[in-house]
Amino acid sequence: MPGPLKRRLTVHQKLLLAAAVFLMAGDTLCLAQSPAIDLGEASLEELMNVQVYSASKHIQNASDAPSSVTVISADEIQKHGFRTLADILGAVRGFYMGYDRSYRFAGVRGFGPPGDFNTRVLLLVDGHRINDNIYDQAMLGTEFPVDVDVIDRVEVVRGPSSSLYGSNAFFGVINVITKRAREIDGWEFSFEPASFETYKGRATYGGTAKGVEMLLSGTFYNSAGQNLYFPEFDTPLTNDGIARNLDYDRYHDTLFKLAYRGFTLQGVETWRNKGLPTASYGTEFNEFRARNADQHQFLDLSYSSTLHKIWQMTARTYYDRYSYDGIWPYAAGQTNIDYARGQRLGGELQLRHRVLRKHDFTVGSELRYNLQQDQKNYDSNPAAAYEDDHRTTWMGASFVQDEFSISSQLKLNIGIRFDLYQRYGASTNPRAGLIYQPWGKTSFKLLYGTAFRSPNVYEAYYGTGSGGNSGFTLNPDLRPETMRSIEAVCEQQLAQHVRLSGTVFWNYLRDLISVQQDENSELLIFRNVDKVQAAGSELELSTQFANGLAGNISYSYTAAKDQKSSELLVNSPQHLGKLNVTVPLVSRRLFASGDAQYESSRKTLQGNQTGAHPLFNVTLLGRAINKRLDLSTSIYNLLDRTYFTPGSGDLTQDSLEQDGRSFRIKLTWHWGARH
Repeated sequence: MPGPLKRRLTVHQKLLLAAAVFLMAGDTLCLAQSPAIDLGEASLEELMNVQVYSASKHIQNASDAPSSVTVISADEIQKHGFRTLADILGAVRGFYMGYDRSYRFAGVRGFGPPGDFNTRVLLLVDGHRINDNIYDQAMLGTEFPVDVDVIDRVEVVRGPSSSLYGSNAFFGVINVITKRAREIDGWEFSFEPASFETYKGRATYGGTAKGVEMLLSGTFYNSAGQNLYFPEFDTPLTNDGIARNLDYDRYHDTLFKLAYRGFTLQGVETWRNKGLPTASYGTEFNEFRARNADQHQFLDLSYSSTLHKIWQMTARTYYDRYSYDGIWPYAAGQTNIDYARGQRLGGELQLRHRVLRKHDFTVGSELRYNLQQDQKNYDSNPAAAYEDDHRTTWMGASFVQDEFSISSQLKLNIGIRFDLYQRYGASTNPRAGLIYQPWGKTSFKLLYGTAFRSPNVYEAYYGTGSGGNSGFTLNPDLRPETMRSIEAVCEQQLAQHVRLSGTVFWNYLRDLISVQQDENSELLIFRNVDKVQAAGSELELSTQFANGLAGNISYSYTAAKDQKSSELLVNSPQHLGKLNVTVPLVSRRLFASGDAQYESSRKTLQGNQTGAHPLFNVTLLGRAINKRLDLSTSIYNLLDRTYFTPGSGDLTQDSLEQDGRSFRIKLTWHWGARH
């Protein structure tokens, strides 16, 4: 990878950049048509051929996708009582979660370094990039901007996908696809009381008039949280280590979607205010002022059409705004303010055409302009400024993909993408997938791909302010991270109701960016320091019956090691086990679901171990009571297991205790033509 772009562009690069600018206009995601299969009612044979979009940026059978893909449906979300996107991902093979009492973090295939903001996973909502343009953070918990009740399905694409999506599509792509107005068909209201004085309410409307589909949904959430005990602060002067009334969590979000013919206009707005009980980074313990506040809005206009009866075109243009305010109280009344503001404007265009009946050819382009990338850090009492950095940057990209049907049993999927960043120069990332289906119920996939992640402005520029006392120092020589991956996948339907899938993979990562302490000062600095190799395997057995009985069990093993020391990475469990079961009790009206998750110990920043632990969750769901009411009750961490996950970057907090047993009751009322 080249460093900062201080050289002349080659003719090839000029042509590709010109193509990116010319093709900028709109939406690479044509989701006006969602899969025809109802995933909640599908047979296992239908699930073998469930359609996905995100693996190739067009609808195809999952068995034909050049990736290992998991799809979680709205039916599964409801039956298992998943409250957030983090809950959903926690039940997915190869994923594991962490929580620092502020944000939720996902580890994937043994990689989840503390202090990372989910930057190595690309998060999309209906194909729209959610990772912000300051920290590249993918929001997964209550900070995620869309209510889970308006999710139609979640597509999880494992492995490097920079050949289609560019930066951040490192370990995978998570595409959250929302419901259409016709799937609501009227009004829905829900109310959820839960543990820790938690209350959540939602109102959703979906309808069609004169060919215009409209979906509108709003949610509020308020949780008092827990009084938490921190043994490192167990003194009479610090309230015996108990942080009181500081774990609160409040948010509201709004989503609207208008669809007319080939046009879709979508808007999302969310605000979240989270108390900080952990006294991290040396702040005052049990101080009520400590909090994080996040806001995210986007407006997205997309269009889908057919040109000259042969080219399928999708186009998108969008605007995003992100803001963050962190309040960090210190001793003697001093308050430190961390501040970030980001805005971006962009567009995408994609054209797809089938050539000579054997080639499914796709070409696309993207242009993204960051209108604002501001970071500030200052004290309010006494006043002092440490950081005041302002940036505007741009990037452009073009990609091409060909799905070649060599025979009825053998397909070759090849693609390549060229990205050009204003500061970090060019990156070219290929992908190849050979898919062999010798029998109708068997699929073998051999996959190769590369990925990159460009340094975000937080990593590159935080600490450049005039005061020079922000705790960080400038990182002028950062290079993009890169990865090469090889993966083999086998998917086999063993019987009418049983499916087995297995995967082995090898990942090699270079120039990983991590926080280090500068040798010449006490300041922290981001550096390209690590080379990592990760090898592992995954096995999953799934079953689905016509009466609603369903389940899957999976096991994942990963050995992710630093190449220099040969030691396992921090926050990297080697063993993950997951079991999800749904049992119909009364004529498809009453369902009982159970989730079991096991993970082996994780290494912490201080070299300790968190300890292995199992977790059990149960949900009882009654549907269509009096034809209009759904009622569910969920208990999480049923056995009240005490367990810890590694801290998220603050060396003073080795590990953090997670929630014990909790419950939720959820009532949903439906008013509409279908109810």
